[in-house]
Amino acid sequence: MLRRRDPLLWLFVALAVVSLFPVWSVRYHPLPDLANHMAASSVWVHLRDPRWDFAQYYALNLGLNPYWGYYVPMRLMAPIVGIDLANRLVLSLYVLSLPLGVTWLAVRLGRSAWLGLFAFPFLWTFCFTFGFIHTSLGLALVPGAVAAFDWFCERPTWGRALAAVALGLAVFFCHVVPFLLYIGCAGLVGLLHRERTPRRMIARVLAWTATLGIGVLVATLGRGKGMGGTHYTFSWDPHPLQLLLHAYDWTWNNCTGHEDELLAIALGVGFVALAATARGWRPQGAHDLRALACVFAAVAGYLILPKSVLTPSYSWGVKYRIAAWALLFLAFLIPGAIAGWRRWLFVPVVVAGLGFAVDAAVHWRAANRYTAGFDEATAAMPDGARPLFILGKPFADAGVRQGYVQSWPSFYTAYRGGYNPWLFDDFPLRFRQRYPAPTWQSMAFNWEQHARYYDYVVTFRRTPESVFGAHRNDVTNVRTVGAWSVWKLPGPRVNESPGPVYPSEWAYDPSWRPPAR
Repeated sequence: MLRRRDPLLWLFVALAVVSLFPVWSVRYHPLPDLANHMAASSVWVHLRDPRWDFAQYYALNLGLNPYWGYYVPMRLMAPIVGIDLANRLVLSLYVLSLPLGVTWLAVRLGRSAWLGLFAFPFLWTFCFTFGFIHTSLGLALVPGAVAAFDWFCERPTWGRALAAVALGLAVFFCHVVPFLLYIGCAGLVGLLHRERTPRRMIARVLAWTATLGIGVLVATLGRGKGMGGTHYTFSWDPHPLQLLLHAYDWTWNNCTGHEDELLAIALGVGFVALAATARGWRPQGAHDLRALACVFAAVAGYLILPKSVLTPSYSWGVKYRIAAWALLFLAFLIPGAIAGWRRWLFVPVVVAGLGFAVDAAVHWRAANRYTAGFDEATAAMPDGARPLFILGKPFADAGVRQGYVQSWPSFYTAYRGGYNPWLFDDFPLRFRQRYPAPTWQSMAFNWEQHARYYDYVVTFRRTPESVFGAHRNDVTNVRTVGAWSVWKLPGPRVNESPGPVYPSEWAYDPSWRPPAR
């Protein structure tokens, strides 16, 4: 597929190195949901270690559900290399899996291995930028999993069947959304692959249904993240034309400047040039339609899947998470070998791949400058302290649209431990204690409601008067570094949860007041 002297190999390695650079070059990755998943991983790893002060606040709540894809490698690696390095290794797995999988799938579908270069710009999508790391990992595995199923269809053996089923289930245990894309692509590939003899079709159906069946079994009998539910409700987007027009917005479009638009245009120019210069291609049979079938599955998924799952467990933006793959799989429409002068048409594709990676590095470094002083300021608090973070707007620097500062409290939990009122609940943990806190959107501190339950208040871009009001003189500034300030509350801290752990709506209700002491 890739030979030592092939220029594709060197381009691939160069793009991979540049794409890994943002992952390893900054202290904090400004991907909002990622910090919460890191913190949950830290709870799982350090739950019994008193230095992290987790045991009094959380209990493990493990069950079969499609969210193990990030937590399992974190749980295995973090005790050896630490939470920070484990997270970087998982992110690196994501960066490498997608282009390798797209390259393999392109070759399996009779396309050029050069099409794998199209994958690099799609590493930096809206889904990844939001920190939807489970979905991102699953989507990165989809091309390789489909290629493995195609490999199995070519020559069914027990080894190939196990590889195909294992990779398909790896997609499922990352997230349901990429699993739906995999099931659609693999099913069509199995139907169209050559040698559709009864024996081979039975083998394909068994491998495909084994994967789907295990997924359905987990969804029916599992626990956590909506598994085991009997009643599902959805919201729908009734405008397929608007979805097509806004596919770019659900793929990139996080920069307030125009760099992502320019890079997307460059990528589109490369695609159009390669498609327009391809030799006339006519399928010789159903087998040659497998690439088109994968394109169809991705586009159809984007158009027909629900907008969001409302119950039993809320999951926003189901169809939007596939938008990037509907665009990426369009590369499989380019038929035939790509040789000679046509390889120069990949220049804008390579520019886009390099550009998106460099742009991510630039913005991530800007995010770390914007939040500079966090480590130094929070180091003033001793282990076992219970801080409440009150953050000021804007929640991001001027260069990006998506707020990220709200994730910094979870970085503190991941690296220092303690109580975090905004951790994701249900899996892999549940709360054992609950203390009142503002919603992460409002960040409105109320002395009567919050002060007695915390040791410190950590503020970002907030004046003490705007936070503490008439109680300004009741707090002591312990340390201020940059826009971060640590304030010692008078205490003593109340350790008993003033309300039920579940349901928890009271804890974030601004009208709630604690019982009289």
